[in-house]
Amino acid sequence: MPRFASALALPEQGSPGNPPSGFVALFAKVGGALWVRTAAGVERLVEPGILFPFSRAGNLAVLTGTHRLYNDTGIALTIKAVRASVGTAPTGAAIVVDVRVSGTTIYSVPGNRPTIPAAGNTSGKNTAFTTTTIPDGGWFTIDIVQVGSTVAGADLTVQILC
Repeated sequence: MPRFASALALPEQGSPGNPPSGFVALFAKVGGALWVRTAAGVERLVEPGILFPFSRAGNLAVLTGTHRLYNDTGIALTIKAVRASVGTAPTGAAIVVDVRVSGTTIYSVPGNRPTIPAAGNTSGKNTAFTTTTIPDGGWFTIDIVQVGSTVAGADLTVQILC
């Protein structure tokens, strides 16, 4: 049976002066998986994720993280990506953070840690970690390894996508 023989179409929303031209995407459930096909014909598996967000308000300082976020899902989760961002950009030096699973860094190469460049607001999507799972009952912590040397930077958020 073709993947999209029985599918749900989401209509495109029009706007004044821009009427809808068709559909945005088709969704189909095949077995236990959800697939999407865009109006351009691109098909892909929809893989919903779990986001573990950390935040620290105010000016940053180098510190070892003590706040834990636990994986209580009942299964081991695959770590897909990490992103660090700040509201106030650092100057003089970059901000570097480390992500730990149950006390151990996920970065065997320290230079691969999420780094927010001086005058920047985000590390971008980081997938250069070597530990790729968090076990059921394991926990995440975040260390701030380096801050800006002139302006430290402020209002940090670290997102871990599993």
